[in-house]
Amino acid sequence: MRCKHYPKILLSVTAMLAGILGCERPVEFYDEDAQVDVLLADFLYAPHLIRPKNGGTVRLGTTSQGIVTLRWSWIPSATSYTAQVSSDTSFVNPVFSVESDTTFVRTTPLGIGTYYWRARSQKGPQVSEWVGPNRFDLVYIE
Repeated sequence: MRCKHYPKILLSVTAMLAGILGCERPVEFYDEDAQVDVLLADFLYAPHLIRPKNGGTVRLGTTSQGIVTLRWSWIPSATSYTAQVSSDTSFVNPVFSVESDTTFVRTTPLGIGTYYWRARSQKGPQVSEWVGPNRFDLVYIE
């Protein structure tokens, strides 16, 4: 539906369809009567892992009891997030896994050692790709 107060906008879209059409060059589409709806809000982005940083060290004192705070970025369309911690990169048996509606969680007590963590966002049945894993070392200092 066009409003007579707004000018007609011509749209030219260039897309790489190498995987679909077997092309190695851009394919151009042009249609002056095409209607395009951009629904970026429906796309669910994965969060960025903030803390612990990849390759970082988490230092435990006498009062922290091995509890680590995991923090990731907020995704506007997400309704929840899942975070996992594992002692290996396969995450077959995570030592910590939680779903949260916030952008951070505190783990259950972890022992001294090397850990990996990852997170993903969720909106209803739609889930993003896992982001990570980031590695961190848990060490004790007095």
